[in-house]
Amino acid sequence: MVPLDNSDDPIAKQIADRINTGTLHIPPYPSVALKLRQILAHENYQLRDVVQCISTDQALSASVLAHANSAFYRGIEPIQSIDRAITRIGAEQLRRVALALTLGAQASSEGPLVELRRRVWQGSIVSALVCHALASRRSLDPSETFTCGLLHDFGKTVALGCIEELVAQGPQKPMEYWDNVVETVHVDAGVLVAKKWSLSGAIYDAIALHHGPVDPKLSPMLALVQLSDEVVTSLREHHSVDSNDPTWIPGVTDRTDRTVLAELLPRLGPEVSSFEFSAAGPPSMARMSVRKLAIAAPATVCIPSEGRPANFVVRHLSKLATETYTAEAVSVDTLFVSGVKPLKVNCLARLELGCDPPLTLWFNVGRCRSDAGTFHVEAHPFALDGGSGRRWRALST
Repeated sequence: MVPLDNSDDPIAKQIADRINTGTLHIPPYPSVALKLRQILAHENYQLRDVVQCISTDQALSASVLAHANSAFYRGIEPIQSIDRAITRIGAEQLRRVALALTLGAQASSEGPLVELRRRVWQGSIVSALVCHALASRRSLDPSETFTCGLLHDFGKTVALGCIEELVAQGPQKPMEYWDNVVETVHVDAGVLVAKKWSLSGAIYDAIALHHGPVDPKLSPMLALVQLSDEVVTSLREHHSVDSNDPTWIPGVTDRTDRTVLAELLPRLGPEVSSFEFSAAGPPSMARMSVRKLAIAAPATVCIPSEGRPANFVVRHLSKLATETYTAEAVSVDTLFVSGVKPLKVNCLARLELGCDPPLTLWFNVGRCRSDAGTFHVEAHPFALDGGSGRRWRALST
């Protein structure tokens, strides 16, 4: 039971009441991901069975194709068929990809709190990739660690959906307010998800206990999930990482772990981007009905005094089209650009900076605001390794 006095906030209390009465809306476990897991569990499964399974879901089929053609895989030529996409991705990776893409569609569906859901989902993907990368060093199953990292904060997505259902109109609140409400209830919402989906004990513990004290020797899986949370926090606060500096993630004291994570950094941008929202279909009726949720407009994009004026071309390199922007300023942790096309907040963008010499990096879009037909964007460097971090610092300082 969730204590109803765990917050003075009336929305948090309403969500807690729904959790206690079992009336909180929990989406079903993705059926295609479940069927795919059952197919791949057989030693002599056939590729045609996997193709047929994926093809039954049109949105997932499109997402698998997009994933196989993403910057992470860097194929020589675009893939147009599901069977070739599956061959490129690999069967074991496909099982993880299918679950992440289908859940990502829910996290990215249209709604007034979609920017928060994107932020939560991006952190979940990073957690999953970190857990997967470090699993073998702890003699843990990589697939299970990936799922633990992916789902341990899924209660936040469920709680955000509940807020959108509960509050159609009301006083304006900033995004930070709704974020605090979610922090209050997300563990209990996640536990309800784990029960409804009959998740394994390890995944249940990752959801229920990831904020509590953990003995790494007794609970290596749970300790790894907590470490992945530290990585997510560090990447948001420190955009450049040096594996020789033990302070960049306080919880990572093992030098080999730091090396593994430093090697993961260059892959994080393209891989996280490949999971972002390509499976999103049209907004559900529930999302359509709550668009009047009152969200206070965040502060407008403004160049801080410490920002250094800039004037060079910035190209957004996406799989759909290349859009051109103009750099207005740079600071140690932010690139300010303007252009005629918006960029999705809390999504990754691969930007080619037309400085001298040119520099291509991944950025996380922080704000995007329109002013008389021009979009002003704040973008933050994402997961810079040592070399790219040094080049960015040289440009921004």
